Amino acid sequence: MEISRVVESGKLQNKISVLYFAFVLNWPLSIAILRRAKWRMMSTIHVPGNRAEHAVRLSWIFFGSTFVALILNGVWSLIVGTASPGGDEEDLVQGWEGVLRNIPAYLLLISVAALSVWFATQGGKRGSQRARSALVASSLVLLFAMSSVTRDATEVVMTTRAATITWLMFSCDAVLVALVFFVARQRINRASGR
Repeated sequence: MEISRVVESGKLQNKISVLYFAFVLNWPLSIAILRRAKWRMMSTIHVPGNRAEHAVRLSWIFFGSTFVALILNGVWSLIVGTASPGGDEEDLVQGWEGVLRNIPAYLLLISVAALSVWFATQGGKRGSQRARSALVASSLVLLFAMSSVTRDATEVVMTTRAATITWLMFSCDAVLVALVFFVARQRINRASGR
């Protein structure tokens, strides 16, 4: 009887329904990505001299995993109380405490995108012809991940002028990702002797 009263309360029911829908909607996608990744890794893992293509495939796997990490970031924000599916924003954790609670999700999102860039660079250094497109795509997804993190952190910390600071932070993110891209291209060009 007490459990039914707790479940019927609005906050817990909203969190449970959001987690349920996130799980139901993303479960087939996650399984398909993992099965394809396992098949691709198993098909290239024993082929000697194919390390460049293997690195590019891993880059694309981490590229796709960034979107799964973004969904996990949102679910984590709901669990720790820095976001709500709607309604009461007065009960949310604000300020630097909210940012500190979200650090694990932020690190996961940026790490997955950064690994995509790293594997694309490794594939290019080993001579893969497909590394250029993987590097461009993974750099864009790194920009997406970093801007998502900075936007979320800005909205959690600031109550006024969050949009202005978000645009300023986006320009900083764009400059940082552009530097990462150009350093990666330099390393690929130096390794290939161009």
